[in-house]
Amino acid sequence: MKIRLDRVLAAFCVAASTAPTLITATTPDASPEAAATNLAEEFRANNSFSGVWAVVRNNKTVFDESLSLVDEENHVPMLANNVFPVGSNSKLFAAVALYQLQEQGKVNVSAPVSDYLTQEDMKTFGVANETKYCPRLTDNGPCQNITFTQLLSMSSGLPNAFKHMYPPYKGSIAAYVGLFVRDRMVFAPGSNYSYSNANYILASYLIEKLSNQSLAAYLQQHVFKPLGLRHTYYDPYDGEFSIIPNYASQYLRYLAADTNKQIAVGSCQPYYSSGAMSGAGGLLSTMSDMTRWYTDLFAHRGQKSKLLSPTSIAEIVRPWNLFPMSGQRAPGKLDYFGQGIGVTYATDDHVRSWPLFLRYCGGTACSHTCLKMTFSNKTSDFAIYGAFSNEAHVYVANTSVYDEYRNKRHVSDIEDKDMRVDDGGADAVREALVSLWEK
Repeated sequence: MKIRLDRVLAAFCVAASTAPTLITATTPDASPEAAATNLAEEFRANNSFSGVWAVVRNNKTVFDESLSLVDEENHVPMLANNVFPVGSNSKLFAAVALYQLQEQGKVNVSAPVSDYLTQEDMKTFGVANETKYCPRLTDNGPCQNITFTQLLSMSSGLPNAFKHMYPPYKGSIAAYVGLFVRDRMVFAPGSNYSYSNANYILASYLIEKLSNQSLAAYLQQHVFKPLGLRHTYYDPYDGEFSIIPNYASQYLRYLAADTNKQIAVGSCQPYYSSGAMSGAGGLLSTMSDMTRWYTDLFAHRGQKSKLLSPTSIAEIVRPWNLFPMSGQRAPGKLDYFGQGIGVTYATDDHVRSWPLFLRYCGGTACSHTCLKMTFSNKTSDFAIYGAFSNEAHVYVANTSVYDEYRNKRHVSDIEDKDMRVDDGGADAVREALVSLWEK
């Protein structure tokens, strides 16, 4: 296949509209591998991406690239096996865990969550005067029944409990459930869609209760070990009591919006708590482990999965709710939130048996991990495209704005028209890789 790199670069610059245009190459027709290498060289020359890229086709890595630094302080180069916080890509792990527990006969994911929560659980959440879990639309309204599938598909009606408040982990997911368990719902269960990490924090608590294991122990025994995910972790203490080998430090890179010149680079360490986010966003992994994870679940429509039955996997990729995925919606396609992952179906596919492709970007304050898996209509062929970044770019109108922001000290406070933050280019790079290999 021959691709004109200049067209890919033009498409990339449109997709990366939150960043200044940095790519100017007009390389003649090239193979996808050569074009991707040229694209990486453009980024390397401009120091405009820090992280790793990969393309896996039919379980074979056909392209990978590592750019910039994994450790700015010590000038350590990025490597393909560096470990990144995967943010909301953790949600798929929580969804798989609950479906495993259903297959073990420990839960019915179609049942109300309240069937599995007792007065003792409410006490654990810090609610001593209630005998059962009773989410309400109004203060005096009746109890609403939220099912497990509604949690996993973001259709429960739970409000978003966390914006940028991540209290340090103190040994219990229940403490975080207690922060929202009595909040009023934003809509009746199953009637709408609203992205809320509270869904997966409650789901994580329930995984621990139903399995009688910590979330870390459950995932290690039932997910990481069976698949050989040797570089995937859930460490709720964020390295306080252990060392994660090859961990990618994360950074905020402050840039002048008009010139793209660097103003400063700072650590992103204070802005996240893995224990607070648990199965909503607390996992760490490598590109290789994440592509292996996708391959087990979704290659051959789940028929060869070591973790779940094809029936359970089909439920996970079922189109539950229309989802405002990033980027322009392609004609003839509809984006949905499945359960822990974004799924895209053809508009004329009324059966909705299997998506055209899967995609998701997980983000912490400064790390962004974007994956996309595509499928052939006629064969069992598949491809996985990934771009992981360990820095966020903050574009600042002028140094006065930067000086004022320094007193706020949180990336989530960047809401001013004079400052904007992006994902380090991860989403746009992933889509650029897709455009190189697929037409």
